[in-house]
Amino acid sequence: MSKFIRAYAVFAAMTMAAVLTQSKAATDDIVFTSDIPSRAVVSEINDIGYRFPGFCSVSVNHESCDVSFGDRKLTLGEYELLLTDGRDAYFGVSFSSPLKADVPTELTILLNPGCVWLTENWESEAVSNDTPIRLTYTVAPEAKDDVTLSLASVTEPNAQGELGFVVDGVERTYNRFYLKTEAPDILTIETEVPNVTVSGPEGYHAEAKLNQAYGTAENVSYFYFEVEQAPTAIGDYCIVVSANAVKDALRLQNPEFGRANPEAVINFKMVENTVGVEQVTVGDSETPRAAYTLNGIRVAPGDNHAGVVVFDDGTKIIR
Repeated sequence: MSKFIRAYAVFAAMTMAAVLTQSKAATDDIVFTSDIPSRAVVSEINDIGYRFPGFCSVSVNHESCDVSFGDRKLTLGEYELLLTDGRDAYFGVSFSSPLKADVPTELTILLNPGCVWLTENWESEAVSNDTPIRLTYTVAPEAKDDVTLSLASVTEPNAQGELGFVVDGVERTYNRFYLKTEAPDILTIETEVPNVTVSGPEGYHAEAKLNQAYGTAENVSYFYFEVEQAPTAIGDYCIVVSANAVKDALRLQNPEFGRANPEAVINFKMVENTVGVEQVTVGDSETPRAAYTLNGIRVAPGDNHAGVVVFDDGTKIIR
């Protein structure tokens, strides 16, 4: 009857269990260490090594080792397995070219049962893993401050960069401003201090905190901020959003990776009047590609919400 011993993969503060089996009784636990912690986030991977203290020899069944990067399974040639006997047996996975990614991508090394065989000395019988050992790593681009912000929805200026106090004869008050970035899953951060300032004519100055807004547009993230005193004077205004006010999930977890915004400076002009276009309903033209409510939230174009409808040729219809 087979006996079992338990091996522990020690990664910094992390411990991963794996079971090894052999043909004779064993009394000591076995540990193996890695030069890259499992679940680590790295900018690239050339190779990964594992050491087995107390074992002098290691062999690997290639057919029981699966290596995948993202949704693609790698084949031998794209990687090779390195084995070194000695005081602490070494098993490594070396890639033919460094693994890099423009978006976070998971590398998985799966050692199926019977993949790794170890011996304590030249006369002992080999032991092998009896259960799968799954090791994962995330390859992600280094930190980039490349998230751009612009005014959006009902606070998006016209082609001349103007917002009107009166639009098509309807008065508007701008206590809430909407911003967007053409990237998905960009999030605001919790902050105790304002991270948005607005300045304008006649000494106008306001401070606010940026908040998350939600819409149905794919690959677009929305935000908003509110000012206690809405702009009332005609003239040039400037919005400044502090750097790192919005980030992706990876950047929130680790400042060395992921995306965030640099300081954003957004200029616009308040004017007395701006003119829209003839009011129509959705059915009066070709199917629109986007629609927004008066609160600036993107909705399905077929919904009968009052707001702004955008067509494929760029035409914007206010209804």
